[in-house]
Amino acid sequence: MERLWDSTFGDELHAYPESSSTGGTTTNGLSVLLAEPPGTSSAARERAAQIMFETFKAPALCFFNSAPLALFASGRTRGIVLECGAGVSHAVPIFEGFALAHAVQRAERAGADVTAALAADLEERGIRLDMRTSRDVKERLCGVRSLLETPSTSETPDLEYELPDGSMIKIAGDCQHDAPEVLFAGGDVERAPLPDLVAQSIGMCDRDLQTDLRGAVVLAGGTTMLPGFCNRMKEALVKASPAETTVRVIPNPSGTAERGYNSQRKHASWIGDADAAVATQSSLPPPVETADRRQLCEEMVQSGYVQSYVDFFYLTHRPDPNVAEKEIEVPPDEMVFLRDNLTRAETARRKGETEAVYESYSNVAGYFQHRGGDPKTGVYFYEKCLEIARLTGDFRGEMRANHDLGKASSLAGDVGAATKYHERQLEIARGLDESDETLEALRDLIDAYRAAAEEREAANDSEGAVRLRERCLEVARETGDAASEARAALALGTALRDDASEAIRVLELAEAACRNLDDARIEGKTCDALGAAWRSEGDDDRALEYLDRSLDLAVKTQDLHAQAAACRTLGVLHVERGDYDRGIDLFKRSFDLAENLQARGQADAHNLVDCARVHLRIATAMKTDPRLRTADDVPALLNNGSTSEIEEFLASKDIIIEAPDSSCT
Repeated sequence: MERLWDSTFGDELHAYPESSSTGGTTTNGLSVLLAEPPGTSSAARERAAQIMFETFKAPALCFFNSAPLALFASGRTRGIVLECGAGVSHAVPIFEGFALAHAVQRAERAGADVTAALAADLEERGIRLDMRTSRDVKERLCGVRSLLETPSTSETPDLEYELPDGSMIKIAGDCQHDAPEVLFAGGDVERAPLPDLVAQSIGMCDRDLQTDLRGAVVLAGGTTMLPGFCNRMKEALVKASPAETTVRVIPNPSGTAERGYNSQRKHASWIGDADAAVATQSSLPPPVETADRRQLCEEMVQSGYVQSYVDFFYLTHRPDPNVAEKEIEVPPDEMVFLRDNLTRAETARRKGETEAVYESYSNVAGYFQHRGGDPKTGVYFYEKCLEIARLTGDFRGEMRANHDLGKASSLAGDVGAATKYHERQLEIARGLDESDETLEALRDLIDAYRAAAEEREAANDSEGAVRLRERCLEVARETGDAASEARAALALGTALRDDASEAIRVLELAEAACRNLDDARIEGKTCDALGAAWRSEGDDDRALEYLDRSLDLAVKTQDLHAQAAACRTLGVLHVERGDYDRGIDLFKRSFDLAENLQARGQADAHNLVDCARVHLRIATAMKTDPRLRTADDVPALLNNGSTSEIEEFLASKDIIIEAPDSSCT
């Protein structure tokens, strides 16, 4: 790297960082900004700094992650960047200029794979080219198919390419589009398709951020310049995203769609470098490397920002929320971010610019909620936003603050407060008569009621849980979303375990909705719940009908866990009805499915295997020993007994039964 940088400074830029004196004129040194890929190690960064300071005498040095720089080049500070160059691709989600390291995804799939696939395809057609020429063919002629196109429906004409020796070769139309398919084809974890890479990265971020990220997918790197790449990426992401979610793929920071070496998308990080360098030169605080808590605190006090100093001092000296008996450690760049927003809010407050105050406090709250790992502190600053909105009569700001407070309270574990905030959010949205905001508030309230009901269920408060589930169903109906209504009805029907007739009424509504939606997975869960409800009513025939459908739907959706559970429940019912052979067959099937899950590393598979084994043993014992068929405690053991209880029961009866299949003993 030292030789490369020396060539860059001397041969390309004709300027070195160090200051110099020529003919009595002194030239100030040049600060250096280095862009680095995601995941750069501290050792590599330290070595680069050593070279810049000791060899090139740079007066100042700043490191920037290349992904935020590409995002800056598009004029954004929040979004997700897909960098696809020659050898590796990264999906990097970014919030307010900070890369969210925990959600960065990497795949060993990029432009070199397209070049290799093209060279191999051409060789099969009798055209052998070296990799450099193959790469040029790729850049000049290749493109990406739409999801709606197939090799048989594509009408791409054959194109000619002039070789370095002047001879011409013909590149078939299908060959031009087959090679880039390696970027979108299935693969293992380390070579995931690029749309999956982006979707996985978004899925690892906070739910509140996911909508913003899907609305700003920025492409960077030479490989993304292939014609059709942007449209294909958007089609795949729309397919993988929830319904009614807006997906926007930004193909080029400059808006230039032209293919070529000088396309700005290929150099998006460099453009972002330039923007960041200019901003740093003109308006940003002194280099982050020199910032510390004491210095920043002194600057705020000396400048008259008393309230900012109080808040900043607490935020940087408080206990670590994630590590007991340890003071929080805030990185220098994040301290500068906090300082800037706090002082900006205080300045705006003095001028009466309430929108700027709200925005600055919202930035601080969002930092603690999404990046700082401290949602309780996020709640504190969102409460400041709410206070400002109320004082100024800003109903939209109050609605937004209640939305943010509800999400932050939920993350902090206070589901009761979250419910109240979202109820107020809905009340304001209805008062403003805004359909989009009302729909968003209804969806937020569904999540809040669901979380509150789960909390009541965990506390064994079934009545409280049912009340919350009923509210959730009412709100889901207001949204007009059949899928939300079906899920809410299923949850309510399951919670009504003490009122089987009412549970059946609600679950039948959910089943009808699922059929209209053609959602086999939810329909299967609904049929399973209906089977349990009809058993409680004593109608085993109806129970068998629904449980059989539940098993069929689990097979249709390839849900092994649901198949194992359905086989176990059906086995118990058949044994209770005296059909021991059918019950044993179902228990064997449940055991095989549980072993399959265990082989795949499912967390609870070991318990499923043990449960299936003992059910199989007791069913076999009941078939061979008439004494068990009249025992009063056998049905209870089959339905609710633990593995150890069933083993103790068999031992107390002096019954030792080996399962017919040796794999089940």
